[in-house]
Amino acid sequence: MKSKTFISQVAVVIFLTLFTLPVTRTAYAQTTAMFTNPIVTSRDAADPWMIYKDDYYYFTFTTGGNIQVWKSRTITGVDAGTKATVWTPPASGSQSKDIWAPELHFFAGKWYIYYAADDGDNAHHRLYVLESTTTDPQGAYINKGKIYDPKTDRWAIDATVMQKDDGSLYLIWSGWEGFVDKIAQNLYVAPMSNPWTISGNRALISRPDHSWEGWINEGPEVLKHNGKLFIVYSANGSWTPDYCLGLLMNTTGDVMNPQSWTKSNVPFLARSPGVLGPGHNTFVKSVDSTEDWIIYHATDDPTDGWRNRRPRAQKITWNPDDTPNFGYPVAPRQPLAVPSGEAANAANANGTGTGLIAEYYDNQNFTNLKFRRTDAAINFEWGMIGNSDAPAPSLNANAYSVRWQGTVQPRYSETYTFNTFTDDGVRLWIDNKLVVDNWTDHQPTINGGTVTLTAGRRYNIRMDYFEDTGNAIARLEWSSPSQPLEVVPQSQLYPVGAKSISINITSPADAASFAAPARLAINSDANDSSGGNISRVEFYANSIKVGEANAAPYVLTWSIAASGNYMLTARAINDNGEAATSNPVSISVSAPSVSIPSPPRVQTTQASCRTPQPGDLCA
Repeated sequence: MKSKTFISQVAVVIFLTLFTLPVTRTAYAQTTAMFTNPIVTSRDAADPWMIYKDDYYYFTFTTGGNIQVWKSRTITGVDAGTKATVWTPPASGSQSKDIWAPELHFFAGKWYIYYAADDGDNAHHRLYVLESTTTDPQGAYINKGKIYDPKTDRWAIDATVMQKDDGSLYLIWSGWEGFVDKIAQNLYVAPMSNPWTISGNRALISRPDHSWEGWINEGPEVLKHNGKLFIVYSANGSWTPDYCLGLLMNTTGDVMNPQSWTKSNVPFLARSPGVLGPGHNTFVKSVDSTEDWIIYHATDDPTDGWRNRRPRAQKITWNPDDTPNFGYPVAPRQPLAVPSGEAANAANANGTGTGLIAEYYDNQNFTNLKFRRTDAAINFEWGMIGNSDAPAPSLNANAYSVRWQGTVQPRYSETYTFNTFTDDGVRLWIDNKLVVDNWTDHQPTINGGTVTLTAGRRYNIRMDYFEDTGNAIARLEWSSPSQPLEVVPQSQLYPVGAKSISINITSPADAASFAAPARLAINSDANDSSGGNISRVEFYANSIKVGEANAAPYVLTWSIAASGNYMLTARAINDNGEAATSNPVSISVSAPSVSIPSPPRVQTTQASCRTPQPGDLCA
């Protein structure tokens, strides 16, 4: 860049000037890991449900058109977790439309998903059950069919399951007393003989009888503490800012006796500045089981209706009488301490890395390789006072380039900022995404980009750098809400990854077309040139996981019911957890050529329009 004589005189001044900028160097100096609400920002995610098992949180919510299960090490990192679609409804039939409020439960070694669905007519909404065929909650399920009380097979949504200390199961849900909507949505309970069968008559345990409840009780959730049993439920219209949470307390232990349930006279969680319509919650403990947390959806605009409902998380406390204290909904973007144990859980993601593969070229276009080595970190100042002029004696002091690559392992499930501090040109890719691009001859400059990562997972990393003349600086740093700014350390960098793993989708071809419904074989070719073993290949459609193959040939048969455009990718993972992602293949799926007349639309009430469809009368 500049002459070495000039740089020798001012290098320290430039270095100190750049590294004493208060915003750049103090923004992440935190002693407590923090997060802000909402915890899901990538999409609307109403009716959140979360369960913790075997060191992972599993999260599901209302999409309206399928059932997804997300997986994360932490509560606050769920949006950056592994996402999979575990069930897609049939094209027609009693459970083909309006898939609402799925919940994931684990009983007797199997996972069960409870959800509401209909045939396009809201009055036909009923409850259904899926049963896992593996121990993986993101794996395959079979449909166990409708779960209902045969004597009163009425409209039903929002099922949850209560398991008493003696192991007995009870289904709790929101339903109509008769066959007519907009009279009342009540809460019912019924005993179960197994996870997919009701074995007795339903009992009415709550009806909306306070003004703040409107005409709706729904979204029941079970909460236990020190021998006490509660049901927290949602009240009022879910499309209004006055949607809120109420509380039922059981006083005798007899869950089937309506007289054993006492209702709070006031909401337990209601609207507050910046948080409107807080409701349809779930409860989960922190990773170390020392704290109780409530996850609920809310919006921040009174005109949102059913739009923009995003999950929020906050810690709950307990009153001296062992009743819960939810406090007030915390405003969005207000920093909160992460759940207890999350920082320690993230610390478990401290790696055992040895650095990155570094290739050094004696020109600026990566065509004349001089040597290859492993660099512990990217933190070099060649030509500065007290340092050598070049990376190695075999390399000229000017006009060279370096390519570092491998994988990087984050400690936290958060959005990271990666900063490069270079003189001269630099490009940086994280997870095959270009996050820094300043391929120019420049003075020492900080460039940055952000990417959301999951703790413990390894992501492809590549940094290209060229030096023109004068001193040479190349540094790579990272920071996040829980990660203080630092040079990315050796322990989190691995020399194997993108260079050794190759993955391609061999069929279908790019731009291929199909007619719905279609059964599509996605074929891939995956190899690890380092001699490692490819443990699995995951397949994604529009960034949603649709399945995986655990042995060669890596093929997935995918059933597509809906027409549309799909971007397919495959992700190969070896036994070390290192991964590479294929180039995308785009396909289109057209609607069937045979037109089937649709039944006439019925008047759809506000209480039922969680996921309005074209033509719904949701006035």
